[in-house]
Amino acid sequence: MSNIYLIGFMGSGKTTVGKQLAKKFDFTFVDIDNYIELKYKTSINDFFSKFGENKFREIEKEELENISTKKNIVVATGGGTPCFFNNIDIINKTGTSIYIKLSPEMLLSRLKNAKENRPLINKKSDIELLEFIKSTLQKREKYYKKAKIIIESKNLKINELIKKIDSLSLFTLLTQK
Repeated sequence: MSNIYLIGFMGSGKTTVGKQLAKKFDFTFVDIDNYIELKYKTSINDFFSKFGENKFREIEKEELENISTKKNIVVATGGGTPCFFNNIDIINKTGTSIYIKLSPEMLLSRLKNAKENRPLINKKSDIELLEFIKSTLQKREKYYKKAKIIIESKNLKINELIKKIDSLSLFTLLTQK
């Protein structure tokens, strides 16, 4: 059995979908940001404020390496997780990666009212946020596109997204070595 890694921009639904997939396959669910918060007893916002993004990315890589040694897990990565160091290679070597792809406009509609707990966007206006999403997506897309499966989410509701993933015979992929 292998692991499932959900990748994509913040607000794409990785955590929500991940919990549902873990339940469906009877896997353990891990949200990498939550995992780091619990282990280091601080919020991601506070971690960024105290130590900066570079230190966070180093810790994130270490924790990804730790998590990747486990089996039968669904991991909701942070939006930037696959884009630093060799993280996307670790992800693809130890599991099935799924990129949940949304348009910048769809991401804006999901993120504009949920900025407080997201250190990279918490002080941005809606116009600045849309520009940030577009420019960051442009930089990250080359990593996201290395996913083994790419799902264009568009306006799919979570249960429709789960059905779409399920229709890809994901279970068959997971049971192959």
